[in-house]
Amino acid sequence: MKVIKTFKGNSGCIIYLMNDLQLGNFIRKKSSNINYNKRLLLQCEKQKQFNSNLVKTPKVFREDFIDDLYYFDMEYIIGTKFSDYISQNTVNEIYPHINTILNFIKSNNIIKYIDANNIIKNKINEISTKLNITNICNFNIKEIPLSYCHGDLTFENIIIDNKGNLYLIDFLDSFINTNLIDYSKILQDLIFTWSWRNENNKPYPKILLLQEYIKNNIQKEYETSHLLMKLNLLRILPYLNKNEKLYNDILKFIKI
Repeated sequence: MKVIKTFKGNSGCIIYLMNDLQLGNFIRKKSSNINYNKRLLLQCEKQKQFNSNLVKTPKVFREDFIDDLYYFDMEYIIGTKFSDYISQNTVNEIYPHINTILNFIKSNNIIKYIDANNIIKNKINEISTKLNITNICNFNIKEIPLSYCHGDLTFENIIIDNKGNLYLIDFLDSFINTNLIDYSKILQDLIFTWSWRNENNKPYPKILLLQEYIKNNIQKEYETSHLLMKLNLLRILPYLNKNEKLYNDILKFIKI
């Protein structure tokens, strides 16, 4: 078994492209510290439970621990990040895939509706107190539909292969499982160009068209998804540099 390449993962993971005689090339996602083991285990479980006729996910082959650090190995998908696909292709080529993504989110069956006000208020108080932020916008959300969700459905977490198949990667355990979280992450991508945050040339005209297109296609869910997007942004503030423009833009956006 050998490591071919090491990728930059999120704060709690290391990602490797590896090769062995049994699997050939495969991806290994490994905790970078013991404290992240539980979260990565939950993410792997969410990926294993995934079931859709519309989009795919890399197959999980095996999971284990090395020196008390949890890892799982999965299928290596050769393709392009969907954020890059958006940059490189016309909107008429992009729209059918956007429809597939939206239909996938809609297809995640609602288990039940709950009053999530206390859950959301507790999360807001926890973060705003930590950051000493006041005058946060009103997150008055009555009912939330509980359902399966990806948890971090940004365009950089979608791979498109040369046959046009869409693969979801980097699942995330969420503080609440609802398909509205997936809508909110897509809105975050398009309003804050999140998947293009490290790129100099952002496809702004296409992003604006996609914003309008998605808003028109999720009219019923848009208002609540938009509020959850603000909550997403509040949750990532502790991980951003306070002197960065993105930090200040987000702060201005989520304040009254």
